[in-house]
Amino acid sequence: MWIEVGDKLINFDHITKVEKNNDKLNIHFFTDHDKITGDFESELELEQVYFNLLERIKSKPIDGFRQKD
Repeated sequence: MWIEVGDKLINFDHITKVEKNNDKLNIHFFTDHDKITGDFESELELEQVYFNLLERIKSKPIDGFRQKD
């Protein structure tokens, strides 16, 4: 699954960890071999992107099945 964060296109299937940094208004995406940083101009923009990422992760099928709440 590909996502666009700011001006970067990221293959989300290779992301192993996501960290939000409120102080510097950015999000770090970690893969096995790399760290990708997405920078934002406002805290509101950062929060919106982070919320959308969490929603996307929550709705992503795991092994072909969706978790029921």
